[in-house]
Amino acid sequence: MADENKQNGGVISGRKVFFLNPSYTIQNDILKALWGENYEVYVISDYRYAKNIIRHNPNSMLFVNIDISLSIMGWFMFIDSFRYDDILKTTIIGIITDRMSQADQDLFLTRSEIKGGFFTTKDSIPNLIESFRNVLDMYNVKGRRQYVRAMCLQEKDSTVLWQHGGKLFQFKMADISIVSAAVVLPAEFKKFFKPGIILEHILMKMGTLSFEVDLQIYAIHDRGESALMITMFTGAAYTDSVKKTIMDYVYKTLNNQIGYSISGEKSDTTDYIQLGRRFQEEQKQELEYQRKQQALEERKAERAAQEAKMKVKV
Repeated sequence: MADENKQNGGVISGRKVFFLNPSYTIQNDILKALWGENYEVYVISDYRYAKNIIRHNPNSMLFVNIDISLSIMGWFMFIDSFRYDDILKTTIIGIITDRMSQADQDLFLTRSEIKGGFFTTKDSIPNLIESFRNVLDMYNVKGRRQYVRAMCLQEKDSTVLWQHGGKLFQFKMADISIVSAAVVLPAEFKKFFKPGIILEHILMKMGTLSFEVDLQIYAIHDRGESALMITMFTGAAYTDSVKKTIMDYVYKTLNNQIGYSISGEKSDTTDYIQLGRRFQEEQKQELEYQRKQQALEERKAERAAQEAKMKVKV
């Protein structure tokens, strides 16, 4: 995705959207609503893995709930550190908080880059959904992609079962979205399938889930010893319940794959809370220095005014 997204500085294949430490409301109401509208959203439950995940997914968006795990200043140091990393600095960051003071918000706005905005769960759920949607659309999160798709080749038990001649044949599923699925056909089966044909009563298995649906063959791409058959869901069996099953599977699979992508990588051990304390102390020292400098300038101005008055009297 990173290479595609470099073209003309825009986003072609879309951006991934990560929510770090999402609250119950965000995860169960907002994320589900956004996912239902085919925004590619993910959950990161621990900040110590966030940077590794983002490095694998540059040009992403990251919304950080700063009300847990770290102090306000700890989160400031965490977020501010992104701009010093060539990959992380491509991340568009937003903040979710119910307890940030105006002074803290001013600090984040003036000393760091919060291009994704500020959000609070004190707002109503419909308003929150609309606010997040507006920001995601502003940054063209979907790109040219209409539907979120999960790659299934490495997933166990992601298969399509086809009955023919009294026998049941099992094919590996290559990928799946809410509207279509790609199926790998071994060479000996290519002759049975043609574009336009509707395959009825196909059983699809995705992990522990299974459902029956009709598939219309959209295209077949020959790959020598095998073929990739692109199918579209169709027919009365393609119910809202089936759609939800597919959406839940895609969401779960993609989030699991994000976790697998950083397996074995060292977690972030930076003490952001301590860094925040040091930064606060430096801020206090800087303010004290500025106060003393201002007082010195004011005394100089007073002396100059007094000297000017004395010259006038003479």
